[in-house]
Amino acid sequence: MKKFLAVLAVVALVCLSSMAFAADVTVGGSVEIRSRGFSDLGLDKNKPDTTRGDVQDTQERIRLDVNAKAGDDVKGKIELEQDFGTGAQDWGNANGAPLTPTQPYNIGNSSTLGFREAWLSVNLPGLPVNVTAGHQLLQLGNGWFFRSKHFGSDAWVVANQTGNNTLAFVDVKLNEGLVYTNNDDIDAYVLLDVYKLSDAATVGIDLTLANDGRNTLGFGGASTKPTQAQNLGLNFNGKTGPVNLKAEIDLQSGKAKGNDAKFKGNQIVVQGTMPIDPVTLNFTVARGSGDKIGGTDYDGYKTFLDIDPHYTFLYEYKLATAAGAAHTGFANT
Repeated sequence: MKKFLAVLAVVALVCLSSMAFAADVTVGGSVEIRSRGFSDLGLDKNKPDTTRGDVQDTQERIRLDVNAKAGDDVKGKIELEQDFGTGAQDWGNANGAPLTPTQPYNIGNSSTLGFREAWLSVNLPGLPVNVTAGHQLLQLGNGWFFRSKHFGSDAWVVANQTGNNTLAFVDVKLNEGLVYTNNDDIDAYVLLDVYKLSDAATVGIDLTLANDGRNTLGFGGASTKPTQAQNLGLNFNGKTGPVNLKAEIDLQSGKAKGNDAKFKGNQIVVQGTMPIDPVTLNFTVARGSGDKIGGTDYDGYKTFLDIDPHYTFLYEYKLATAAGAAHTGFANT
């Protein structure tokens, strides 16, 4: 299957190359600058400044993207990014290192660039099937189990749209292990279906099988035996009266082979937007299951989310949640 899809990607690249003069090409990008000041992010003001979570800095993020489209059947995108972060992106650094008294001038950054997006999309001739391969911005449902909108993820997406129904298969790499000779990756295989009820409402279902080759997630203690988890998600997006409503329910199952612990996590998230002239009211009601101390099974809800803010600025984004880490959504919350 992967070899077949790889051939399709090569064909798409050839198509874009051969139609270079007829293709529509647009170039865009952004430069963003921010200054920050935080204190006591470690929730312990008695610690030294270097360990209690104090932050004072100015940072820059640069994005450059190129979009190409050849007819209605082939398109692609490449986006380069130097993200916010320590090192070369901090103002006042020279070649990615802090300035010294003998080097008082900023002589430029080392500019650690990465691909935020790099994909090709092809409509198969004579079939209502689209194949998109490469580094893509993705999410499942409303994005409360899997969301990769900041850095993107490597994936194959094969989709069929017939009338109001869209059926898709997704093969996405959740984590690339550090040892190439080991089966230490986390791969996810997703089957999803989205149905358009009307111009203002859709319902969707997605089923994910995540294979953790060497128990990178740490379930079952220190065991390196493979772990499998399944996530069943149901979602709704639509307008109910004056309210734009989004709802998602997720149920998890599976087992960690290290200690035969079963996964029993679940979550429910309801979001709404309601205009009340001259303002708009936004609300979110949600809960996620948490792991029980001393329990034999894993009752917490496991998420795969990016590093963007998801619902508050401090809790979950800048501070660890009750699940023990930031960027974990509503796990144990």
